[in-house]
Amino acid sequence: LGISAIYFNPIFKAHSNHRYDVMDYFSVDAHLGGNAALAALRQATARHGLRFILDVVPNHCGVDHPWFQAALQDPAAPTAEYFTFRQHPNDYDCWLGVSSLPKLNYRSQALRDIMYGGAEAVLRYWLRPPYAIDGWRVDVANMLGRHGKDQLAAEVWAGIRQAVKDENPAAYLLGENF
Repeated sequence: LGISAIYFNPIFKAHSNHRYDVMDYFSVDAHLGGNAALAALRQATARHGLRFILDVVPNHCGVDHPWFQAALQDPAAPTAEYFTFRQHPNDYDCWLGVSSLPKLNYRSQALRDIMYGGAEAVLRYWLRPPYAIDGWRVDVANMLGRHGKDQLAAEVWAGIRQAVKDENPAAYLLGENF
């Protein structure tokens, strides 16, 4: 085909076929073959010298994500700080007013750790074998870390870049900006 890279739309477990309503950042959707299928595909692409880029949605998740479900059930749940509730449980920040896509709250250090900062963070996990992806395309990157008067984009992006480059200095990092 004369190509050198494959970019995948979101592949993580979700209810919709577009998968921007992620339910689990550590699991490839079963409809796509699960984690084992992705590892096998990665091995095949590596044999052919193809780069492999995944799409991640760090700005919001789906309402059925366990983090959000725990936060809905208990305002004191450890993951409740991952979201911004104006009035618990039904009034929360969501992406562009879409209630099925609760916005992640990057004022939370714990969220930053699980998404990119910690040793076992989402953005680090997939850069390691057996997946060893070559980079990330970040969905709605221009909206990441925006929380009213708290504009955390530069800080969050610096952390994301550092985490990705710590795992693979040659990794691509591409952000959607519309």
